[in-house]
Amino acid sequence: MESTWPPSLHRRFVIFVFLALLIWGVTDVRYRASLHPDQPHKHRTDFTVYSEAGAAFFDGRDPYEVTNPRGWKYLYPPMLALVVTPLHGLPTHWQGLIWFALSVAMLWGCYKESVHLLGLAFRDRSLHLEKMKPYLLLVGGCTSVAVLFPMLNCMQRGQIGIAKTYFLLLGFRLVMENRGWVRPFLGGVAMTVAVVLKVTPIVPVSFVAFQAGVAWLRKESSAAARPGFFGVMAGSVAGLLLFFLIIPAGLVGWNANIHHLITWYSKVGNQSVEFDAANNLDNPYTMRNQSFSNAVYRLGNWTAHVFFDGPPDKNVHLKKSGPMPMDADWVQATVLIARVGLVLALFPLAIKLTKTDSVLNRSLLFGLACVAALIVSPVARGHYYMLQLPALIFVPLWLYQRGEIQWAKRMAVIPVALSLLHYALLPVTGRLGVLGIGTTVWYALAVVRLLSSRLSAAAVVDSGRTTG
Repeated sequence: MESTWPPSLHRRFVIFVFLALLIWGVTDVRYRASLHPDQPHKHRTDFTVYSEAGAAFFDGRDPYEVTNPRGWKYLYPPMLALVVTPLHGLPTHWQGLIWFALSVAMLWGCYKESVHLLGLAFRDRSLHLEKMKPYLLLVGGCTSVAVLFPMLNCMQRGQIGIAKTYFLLLGFRLVMENRGWVRPFLGGVAMTVAVVLKVTPIVPVSFVAFQAGVAWLRKESSAAARPGFFGVMAGSVAGLLLFFLIIPAGLVGWNANIHHLITWYSKVGNQSVEFDAANNLDNPYTMRNQSFSNAVYRLGNWTAHVFFDGPPDKNVHLKKSGPMPMDADWVQATVLIARVGLVLALFPLAIKLTKTDSVLNRSLLFGLACVAALIVSPVARGHYYMLQLPALIFVPLWLYQRGEIQWAKRMAVIPVALSLLHYALLPVTGRLGVLGIGTTVWYALAVVRLLSSRLSAAAVVDSGRTTG
């Protein structure tokens, strides 16, 4: 799918964005990554966490106990730190700038992969270009604004949210091209890169494989879908083996890698769904954490304080002197059940969408599974919300394609409002869990609306018709 902009305007816009990012990178990002020996709090990049841990893998220190100049610890499987180890010898500001440049490249990759997916949807006629033209600019604009601040947050902080999104999009696009088994295999491998960066992307990877399996089991498409299903399954298994075991073992030795994986799991990995505050490597109670569980925790404690004379809630992220109302076991159990239930709701949707298998339907499910990964995770700071990107594109377009114009507009605009409120009014909206709860409500509305929609060909109506 080509850009609808005039070539000269498109070129000027790209040049402007590139120059703006270049200036920002060599000023603000470089300064944040620099060392300030007398003021360590000014060292505000996460990237040096990865490179310092990478060096620790080779010099005998515990990579899960060493810290960067700011005092932050490494929280991920060994692979990421091992890959960036060669940068450890550089000045920290150069480390930050190199990762910034790579993030810019992967951001461009996110854009190109999104365009490729739209092109595939137009090619298989699950999206009709003439019908979509009036809405592409609105959806593109809303998506850009909704992910703008998470994107900038990732780049400024040296975070990996853009990388996760890029490898998921790249892998999913390869799966959707479905030319034999090779591309789905490579797609499965690419998607597991996101999993080794942060475990929760296993949710979208699993649903991509599940939907490929459902397509294979359908009698009318089993022959065509078989290579895609076995390709993505084999690629995902191969990727997990490569990035968790084979490559790290080749760098630090088999026994050392197993030891580090056990250490990572005991300290971090076993908290991928439910956080143990007693083993706190990454404080989950800060208002910047907008996971669904912490958003409910913050809102519940605020409500108890304001309306029911409960204990002060503003500083619950600090060491608490006593239990908070939302620490009750039944509350935690209810929230956990809700999180898991919201993810499981995608299974009937996947089966339903595969009845009329198309690029649009699969892209829609992939996007919602990316949002589900945010919901189920116990930690989801603002920059994690870069992962919403495919859902913000394909949920509104799916609704537009079916003539549900008002619903499509709502689903395009709501994430914009949530993101702007979170970043503009963090001391208030963060305390109330607006982004985390709002995104979960958006996701639930999307799933319910899609489950209740008819999938027959008659449901695809002229774009001039609107439904409420």
